This record gives sequence, structure tokens and C-alpha cells, in this order.
Amino acid sequence: MQVITLQKPSKQITYRTTYILKPTLTEEEITKEIEDYQKLLVDNAAEDIIIENTGKCRLAYLINKQNDGIYFQITYRGSTTLVNTLQRRMRLSTNTLRYQTFKL
Repeated sequence: MQVITLQKPSKQITYRTTYILKPTLTEEEITKEIEDYQKLLVDNAAEDIIIENTGKCRLAYLINKQNDGIYFQITYRGSTTLVNTLQRRMRLSTNTLRYQTFKL
């Protein structure tokens, strides 16, 4: 008799969220924003969190009267409810100009 074990498929999907912060923020404010987003991900059971600062770049068009922005990328594994929670937090933040999440 052959025993076959089935593993429950993981609902963890890999996502990449790119967001732009205001260029007028101080180092302390930028660090606080990053830590807030990282804490949110950890508290909601995200895995394999990678945060990259891609630097300050000129925007293609004005966003909230800003010509420049500080770009960040967060790559993580999590559920769709986590993505919704993260995007809601970014939408309510006054320091985040834009954000976009992609499923990898």
C-alpha cells in the first residue's frame, strides 16, 4: 500500500511594492516611515522582507507640487489582506506620494 501525503498549498504570494516618499523628509522621518511599514509587515505575518532604497529621482510629472521623490521597494511574501492593509496605510500617509504593488 502506497501512502500519499498532500501538503496544504501556501497562501503566501510574493509581492513587490514600490513607493515614493516626499523629498523634503529628514533622515529621521524617512527611517520612521520605513520602520512603520516594516513593523506592519512583520505584525501581519509577512515573510522574506527585503527593503531597498533606490534613491532620489526626478518625477516624470508633478505629484503634490513635488518634482523629485525618494523611491523605495519592498519585496515580501504575504496574503492579499496584508497587501490591502499596507496599501491603506500608504494611502493615508501624508509622506507617501505614490505607491504600486505587483504580484511576482
